[in-house]
Amino acid sequence: MSKVLLEGRWDETKEALLEGLKGTRRSTMGVILENTKKQLLAESTAGTTTAGNIATLNRVILPVIRRVMPTVIANELVGVQPMTGPVGQIHTLRVRYANNLTDNSAAQTSVTAGEVDVICARDSTLLVLEVKSTYLRRSQQDAWQHETTTLRKAGQQIRRKLLAVQQALLDQPALAQQLGMPSGAMDTAFHGWIVDTSIECDHQRFGGFLKVSLEELLIALRDDRHLLHDPDGMFTSIAAAGQAAPQSLYPQGFSAARLIEVVEAQAVWQGV
Repeated sequence: MSKVLLEGRWDETKEALLEGLKGTRRSTMGVILENTKKQLLAESTAGTTTAGNIATLNRVILPVIRRVMPTVIANELVGVQPMTGPVGQIHTLRVRYANNLTDNSAAQTSVTAGEVDVICARDSTLLVLEVKSTYLRRSQQDAWQHETTTLRKAGQQIRRKLLAVQQALLDQPALAQQLGMPSGAMDTAFHGWIVDTSIECDHQRFGGFLKVSLEELLIALRDDRHLLHDPDGMFTSIAAAGQAAPQSLYPQGFSAARLIEVVEAQAVWQGV
C-alpha cells in the first residue's frame, strides 16, 4: 500500500499533504516531501526486512512531517530553503541598515567609506564601531593572520568611516538630527573602536584605533564588573579576606565620556 502511495498515487498524496499551505511554506514543504519520498523508496529496496520497516514507517512519517515542518520557529525568523540533494546552493538577501558614506576629505578624495556598522551618539560624543565577527583560531598562524590582515584592515576602514561620518554631519543636518547631535557638530568628540568577538589583541591599536572585545564592551555598558569577582568564594576554595565587590564603573552616573574612559583604561579588568 505504501509503495502505491509513493509511486502510483504520489501526486494525489502530495497534493493532499500540501492542502492549506500557501506561498513559501507550500513550496518548502513540497521539496521536503519529495526528498522524503526519494529516501523512503531508496531504503525500501535495501532488503526484505528493511522494506517491511519502511512500509510501517510510511503510514506515519509523511503526516508527521506535514504537521511539524510548517510550525518550525525558523519559518518565522529566517528564510528557509530546503536542499534537493546533499550539495546545493542557497540564495540570500542582505538588508543594510546604514548608508554608504563618501569621504570627501583632502587626503581621501572620492573614496567610498562603505557601510558603517554602528554609530553611537550621546553627550556631544560620537563613537563609530567597526564590528568584526571571527571564528576560534586553532593555531599561531591563524592568530597572526587575524592580527596582520583582518584587524589591520579594520583600522584602515574605521579611519575612512570616521572621516566620512564627520563630513556627513557637516553636510547632512538631517543625520545630525537623527543622532541627536547639534548641527555642524563643531564641539563633538569623535572616537573609533574596533570591536571583535574574540579577545585576541585586545587593547592594541591598529591604525591608531583601539581594539576591544565585544564581551568587555557589554560588561562596561551593563556595569557588570562585579560579576567577574568572587568575594564569597563561590568558585574558589577560600574567599579573599575582607574583599568586597567592586564599586560601580559609573559612580557619578553613566555618561559617554566615562564609558570611553572605562574602556580605554581597562577599568573592567581592574582587580580581577
